[in-house]
Amino acid sequence: MVAIPNNGNDTLKSTTIEGQIWELTHLHTKWQKDTAKNPNNLTYVSWSITTSGANLSAQYEFKTTQGFSDTGGITHTVQEYLVNTGFINTQTNLKSTTPTAYLVELLFKLQQKESLPSSNTQNLNNVSAGFPVDTDVFSGSVTLSLSDSDDGEGNPTFPVKPYLT
Repeated sequence: MVAIPNNGNDTLKSTTIEGQIWELTHLHTKWQKDTAKNPNNLTYVSWSITTSGANLSAQYEFKTTQGFSDTGGITHTVQEYLVNTGFINTQTNLKSTTPTAYLVELLFKLQQKESLPSSNTQNLNNVSAGFPVDTDVFSGSVTLSLSDSDDGEGNPTFPVKPYLT
């Protein structure tokens, strides 16, 4: 499990990278259906759950702007398409202040951790993400294992099973 601190004031309540990806993926699809938050009716996030294996499969595609840093490094800035979400991020491990940029940052952190044998002892490759330079689009996908549970009231819940350390 890769912990992400949460002081209780942040929009996301999950305390793992995997959990925050699932939570923010769900929020994106919820916000995409709300014309007050998605006035251009754009659909850049989709997901599904397979009940046979209890897996979350999510796909992402976000417009970006390419540029160069002051030191000559290549930059990709994610263009936010959602408005008035009330998204709050106060923790310091991840710097993004908009939900879409934060989701991209989470996906890259997950991909980075997957590349480390010490963090990924099962040698899983559950995330694919990148910026093709000729399209100005970030695209990615993730597959996460879920627990099939309920909240004690009979409502199904599907929390993510963390797999990285």
